[in-house]
Amino acid sequence: MAMGLPPIRTDIDDAKRDLDEFGLTRMQGVIDETTLAEARARLDAQAAGEIAHGCAFTDTGDQVTNDSDGANQRIWNLINKGEVFRRMVMNESLQALARHVLGEDLLLFSATANIAKKGGKAQPLHGDQLFAPADIPYSLIANGAWLLDPFTAENGATRVVPKTHLLKRWPDPERDLDWVPAEAPAGTLMFWDGRLWHGTGVNQTEKPRRAVLTSFARPFMRQHENATMGVAPEVLDQCSPELLTLLGFRPYMGLGNVDGSRHGELTLRPTTFSGELNP
Repeated sequence: MAMGLPPIRTDIDDAKRDLDEFGLTRMQGVIDETTLAEARARLDAQAAGEIAHGCAFTDTGDQVTNDSDGANQRIWNLINKGEVFRRMVMNESLQALARHVLGEDLLLFSATANIAKKGGKAQPLHGDQLFAPADIPYSLIANGAWLLDPFTAENGATRVVPKTHLLKRWPDPERDLDWVPAEAPAGTLMFWDGRLWHGTGVNQTEKPRRAVLTSFARPFMRQHENATMGVAPEVLDQCSPELLTLLGFRPYMGLGNVDGSRHGELTLRPTTFSGELNP
């Protein structure tokens, strides 16, 4: 029998306790309907635009490599693709949960979207920090998913195995199959520890299931999406100092400096570069 999930929360302290015990929480009432509507419209337009321009990233669901025949569509680098997504990254409740798991200093690990459609396969159960040894006793990353549609067992709600963030091992695909669908209404923020076993389910309905994924990392991590390279200059001009910090433009304890820039000093892309000098 799969272990049940805690109830959907509205109180941030309850949500933090769920993260500690279960490795996952679901919250409602932390984003307004106007923002949700904007996110749906912008994501749908972006997805259609990337298909029309021949640059869409699709996969079969059970892999993350680009597959032109895949049923699922992933949208990368949302920071470039709409002000509404930048606003969602800065959501107060989202960041409070991230800081509860990772500490006060954060990096944005990635800002992406997943549109799961009929015909996709189940994603294997996995943890999100597979790049690190499984026995590290704390999380390196943590993930928030904004549910733009209801998540149900029928439309491929994320499959999760509660409390696996404490096991210090990764799942065995031949044995560890005791999962539960993380069902929730549209507008829910689902947030989980990067060590939690989970995977996208199978959408058996005719309607796509959309989610915006905002992931965070500890400040010494290499990010999934290289924002200092990938965010467009005109977008950087619109970013607040707080968002620029999340994107990686502020050195941390000597890491990420440019020509000796100091810890905590906002350091944007240079327009001139140091080079060889002679007396």
